[in-house]
Parts: sequence; C-alpha cells; structure tokens
Amino acid sequence: MQYALKYLAVHRHTRLVTINIGANDVFLCQETTADHCASAAEVHAALQEIQANLTTIYTKIRDVARHHGLLVVLTYYSLNYSDPAQVAGAEALNSAIASVTEKFGGKVADGFAAFEGPSAAFGGSPCAAGLLTFFARPSPTCSSHGATLARPIAPTEDEACRCELGRERNSFGAQITAGRGADGQVSAEATLVPSFGRKVDHEP
Repeated sequence: MQYALKYLAVHRHTRLVTINIGANDVFLCQETTADHCASAAEVHAALQEIQANLTTIYTKIRDVARHHGLLVVLTYYSLNYSDPAQVAGAEALNSAIASVTEKFGGKVADGFAAFEGPSAAFGGSPCAAGLLTFFARPSPTCSSHGATLARPIAPTEDEACRCELGRERNSFGAQITAGRGADGQVSAEATLVPSFGRKVDHEP
C-alpha cells in the first residue's frame, strides 16, 4: 500500500488505478472456520472486512496520495457457473466490492460476465474452458487465478474518438479498459486476453 501511495503522489499524471481484492479474505475464512465459512454470519463478517479494507484503501488513495483520477475495480468470476452456490458466492462478493467502489466514484469492470460466456460451452467451468493456469503436477489442477501476468498497456485514443483513460492487463486474467465517451460519461469494461490456457508442469 505504501508503495502505491508513494507512486501516485510522485506520478501525478496517473489517470487509471485498478484493483482486484477480496477473494483471499473469503479463502481465509474457508480455511480457518470449522464449517469452511458456510454460515451466513461468517460470510457476512468476511464481506464486512473486505468492505472495510477497501474503504481504507480508497480513502488513502484519495486523501493521502491525492489521486483524483479513475478508480476501477475488477469483479471476480465464478469457479463454477453451473453451481448455484458458487455463483451466489461470487455475486455476493462482487456486490460488496462494487458498492464500496461506487461510493468513491469508481467504476466496476465486470470480470464475472467476461468469464461466464466462454465457460458456458464447458459446463460452466473456467478451468475446462482453459481460462485458468493449469498445473500438471503434483496432481492435475487449475489455479484460482487467470493465466496471464500483469502488464501495463499504454493509453491510446480509438477510432470512435473515445478517449481511453487507460488499459491494464490484470493478474486476474482480464484486460481492463476505461474510457470517456463523447457524452463525457466514463465507463470500464473487462475482456479476456488471448493468452489464456497457459499450462505449467508444476505448481510453484
């Protein structure tokens, strides 16, 4: 966090800040509770902690780093779109994340929808669709993360005269593009990158 605040304070030209946060808090709840975070009270507590963390992060970005550019949060995909419980869990997490982001004037890039379409042809599984990093050893499995590493992409202006405030290829596995249309409205979207389906021999 300190590095990010220092970077923003020094680089006043920064127009786009993206964030993807929350799932690890849910995983921690699953690992540290007897029922694997199955109760409504445990889920509610985890979501409240995520919202509190986001509020702290956004407050520091706005008030400490004095960054008043665009904030974009990328929502999470479901690990299994054919499992109602998995879908409901992802939607609850995404709703909690989105509500805090919008209070700080941020935009939401829909990672959930970006993964949903390609997963549909594979029984709702982003793993089977080749959207996640696949580990061959010690046992065949998919990581819960997308298959690409973060790499910034320089802002451009497209042919439709929509000023792109920035693009970023996120470690979550989706490219986030934020832009301002001719009507002045800012929007953000998430699209899958073409290098998905990376396979590695073993999990690091």
